[in-house]
Amino acid sequence: MANITKAVVNLSNFVLNDHHVSLLSRGLKFCPTPPNPDPGLLREDLDRFHTKLRQIAYFENKERNLDNTTSFISTPLTTTPTTMCNTDAFKHHKFRLKSKWRAPAGPTNIEAMLACNELQFNPRPENNPQRKKNLTLEELLAMEDLIKNTNIIIKPADKGSAVVIMNRLDYLREGFKQLSDVKPYIRLDNEPTLNFNKEVENYVHDIWQNTEIDDKSERHNYIYYRKSTKA
Repeated sequence: MANITKAVVNLSNFVLNDHHVSLLSRGLKFCPTPPNPDPGLLREDLDRFHTKLRQIAYFENKERNLDNTTSFISTPLTTTPTTMCNTDAFKHHKFRLKSKWRAPAGPTNIEAMLACNELQFNPRPENNPQRKKNLTLEELLAMEDLIKNTNIIIKPADKGSAVVIMNRLDYLREGFKQLSDVKPYIRLDNEPTLNFNKEVENYVHDIWQNTEIDDKSERHNYIYYRKSTKA
C-alpha cells in the first residue's frame, strides 16, 4: 500500500517517519546549509595548486631547452619488451610510488602571484561563526538514513512536484520491462555509436572546408572524434 502525503509518495517497503517526510517535502533541489570550510583542506588545496603551477612552468622551460639542444645522438634507445615480460600494465599511476620531488621556484610572475595567494590566505579569521542550519538535527539524521539506504530509489514524479520513493528492484524491473517492449525499441546487432561519430566528424569537416566554421571548431571536432574512437 502506497504511503502518500502532500509532496511525498512512498511506493517502497521503507517506512518513512515524520522527519523523513519533512525532509523530502522540501524537494530534491533543496540545498542544506554547508558546513564551514576546513582550514586544513583549504591549505592542502592551495599548496597543491601552487605545486601544479610550478611543475607546469618547470617542464615547459625544460622542454623548450630540449627542443633547442636535442640531437639523434642523445635520443635514448628503446626496446620492445617481449610478451612474457610486458610491463605496460604496471605503468599505470596506481602502481607507482608517490614522488617526493618538488619543482623549484618558478618565474618571477608566477612566484609573485603565489605570494599574493599566501598573503590573502593567512589573515583569514580562525574561528568563523557557525552558520545557521536550515535543517533540524532529526532531519539531518533522516538524510543520512536515506543516503545510506541502497534498497530505494528517490526520483521526482513525472508530473507535479512530488517526490517518489521506490524499491530499487521494482525500479530496475520496470526499466527492463519497458526496454524489452519491441514496439518502441529494437535490439541492435552491434553498437552504432562509432558510426554516428564518424558521420558527425565527416560532416563537420565538410562544413569546415566550405569555410562555414573556423579552424578552432574543426580542431575540437577532430580531438573529440579521436577520443571517442579510443574509448
